[in-house]
Amino acid sequence: MSLAADAQSAAAVQTRLKELYKAIKQIDEAKKMAEPTLNTISTTHRRLEAEEKLTGASRNRLIGLCEDAIADSEKEEECLRKALDKIYDIRRIRHEIR
Repeated sequence: MSLAADAQSAAAVQTRLKELYKAIKQIDEAKKMAEPTLNTISTTHRRLEAEEKLTGASRNRLIGLCEDAIADSEKEEECLRKALDKIYDIRRIRHEIR
């Protein structure tokens, strides 16, 4: 490979690393957004176990919280997949350099 191609590849890797850093920040934000929902699910579940009865309203609330947690986890999964794609791009470029 020529020196110019190496410089282009290095610049491409740097660009992907910056994008990866942003993707990792998004993952962290998604995790922080999901934590309160998961904590609420745990608290509600412990309270329901202590009461040893499940009313229709508490059941629906728990189902709604679980659906919210699923949506949050899907968003986190999407962010993780984007980060993984960036890692694969970096590996591909670095392999081409060799």
